[in-house]
Amino acid sequence: MAIEKDTTTMALEDVKVNVKLKLAALWTSFMFLYIYVDYFGLYKPGFLEDIMAGVVWKFGITEAFLLAGLASVTIPALMVFLSVALPAKVNRWTNIIAAAVYIPYSLFNLAGEAWMFMIFGALVEVVLLSLVIWYAWKWPQADLAFLKALMDEGKMTPVIDRTYPMSETSQAMRHVGAGHARGKTAISMPALSVDAAAAS
Repeated sequence: MAIEKDTTTMALEDVKVNVKLKLAALWTSFMFLYIYVDYFGLYKPGFLEDIMAGVVWKFGITEAFLLAGLASVTIPALMVFLSVALPAKVNRWTNIIAAAVYIPYSLFNLAGEAWMFMIFGALVEVVLLSLVIWYAWKWPQADLAFLKALMDEGKMTPVIDRTYPMSETSQAMRHVGAGHARGKTAISMPALSVDAAAAS
């Protein structure tokens, strides 16, 4: 007998995406848009003629000009990898600084005769870079209170391998150092009597 599932009432799984992946995805989107805006600029009348004459946006095409152009593309391209690879604290500030630098740079490209596709591209680029700053600034913090709440609700259970009395602390250290622990090793504190607590 076949069992039919009512897919209309099934909840879709919402996977939590790590902030590093979000930042890398934003830089990837920025790179695609950044390149395509420049590519579509080649279709502007007279642009190719200027290139053939050795001029781009009234700048002469020199070795230094091409190096600067490549550097401007290299930084956001590297940010795709660095957003995933760098440790959290360095990662956070690297993303904030890089995005803050590229916002005015994206708007600078509108100087002179700006067509609608250039304005649209620059606005989307600014939105993407603003999201980079936002996600980096709101980087999740390690919240011990949140972990405690999960344990209180039974959603997370710490695994205790062994519990040692205070007098056997050195033995507990040797147990952990030998790599035998299959969970957390706990040290139990002796309970104070009411009279002893009052005296202290």
